[in-house]
Amino acid sequence: MRHALIDVFTAWRRGRLAQGRQPAVLTRAQLHEINSQAWAIASDLARLAFQEHKTRLIKEALDRLAAMRPVDMLSDNNNPK
Repeated sequence: MRHALIDVFTAWRRGRLAQGRQPAVLTRAQLHEINSQAWAIASDLARLAFQEHKTRLIKEALDRLAAMRPVDMLSDNNNPK
């Protein structure tokens, strides 16, 4: 018994002891919090992307006005689909 205990302790110290852990399960409240955080991050990214496109389109419209070209023909070459 003593040798078995020493073997287990030695294996644990060397990081060779098999982990007998059960798979983790998230609670409904934890999943809700993760979803809320993910939605907030996605919303921020969407807001930033919208602002970038809006800024680009405004600049292009102003450039067209300065060149006496129609504004209603804005290109969407820079618009990733």
